[in-house]
Amino acid sequence: MKQNKLSLTISIIVVLMCSAILFSGCVSFLRDTFFGKEDTSINWEMVELEKAPSMNKIEKLGVTSKERMAVFRYAERAHAEEKKWYKLTAPEKPGEEYYVYKIIAANGAEWEVYKKK
Repeated sequence: MKQNKLSLTISIIVVLMCSAILFSGCVSFLRDTFFGKEDTSINWEMVELEKAPSMNKIEKLGVTSKERMAVFRYAERAHAEEKKWYKLTAPEKPGEEYYVYKIIAANGAEWEVYKKK
């Protein structure tokens, strides 16, 4: 009886682990399908700003924007801190400047991404 209970417990643990791995793979696949894979050919440079940029000189990027996804993915990997403004530029995109602001909410991090007009 104890052996049967142990094997049942082990099989439940294995099923839960496999489900978690499968679910994380599905989420990554769906994110890449809808928002595109990250463009790793861009060498982003991130600088922390002392104060917020002028809001009349920047525009907020839409949630489904591929530019927004690329910028905030880099900022996330670069460990951007919450409630701080960062300016991102890339030599491959001369004249383009992006600004990110991270907000921690109950359901995780929310990113506001802006582009210079």
